[in-house]
Amino acid sequence: MSFKAGCDFWLGSNWNDGAIDNGKLQFAAKWSEGIDIDQCNAAWHVEDQELASGEVKDWDLTALPRTVFGETLYTHFETIKAIEIVVTSTTGGTLEVGNCNIDPWSQPFGHDSHIVKVPPDSALVLCNRRNGWDVTGLGAGSSSSSSSGEGEADFSTADRFLRLRAVSGALTYSIRIIGIIEEASSSSSGA
Repeated sequence: MSFKAGCDFWLGSNWNDGAIDNGKLQFAAKWSEGIDIDQCNAAWHVEDQELASGEVKDWDLTALPRTVFGETLYTHFETIKAIEIVVTSTTGGTLEVGNCNIDPWSQPFGHDSHIVKVPPDSALVLCNRRNGWDVTGLGAGSSSSSSSGEGEADFSTADRFLRLRAVSGALTYSIRIIGIIEEASSSSSGA
């Protein structure tokens, strides 16, 4: 396997109101393949997901589905290094991110009940380049995985669900996550 990833974000302006104020703040991160500081080994994404007004989607960061050659595989993140959520609809609802009532993944938000609001035609970009944010839920050594992607796990201290909720209207969003998985943690649906 070969893997590399990157994130590049900048915010700049050219302002002249009698005094010239030009500037740009840029952040860029690049990761090599691995499971250490400044490294990652997995990516997951979905595009053009629709949510009706009031609808909730709880993404389980320890079992994110993806289809490869007609077979469903699951990505089991242990650490998230970067996440980008883009509300691609230009009108409609606001996307609330966070505040899942069961096993919330809340490390970048500060508290389990905190949310970030992403309005139409806007983006949320979070990056923790060096260490990332932990995802728990596989049961720290008590998880058993089978070819069906099912396993026994201890979720008593889980921190694994990313909640997305459409408020005040329907919306369309895309999401991409970069992080670390255990080398043998991707499993198939058995189909």
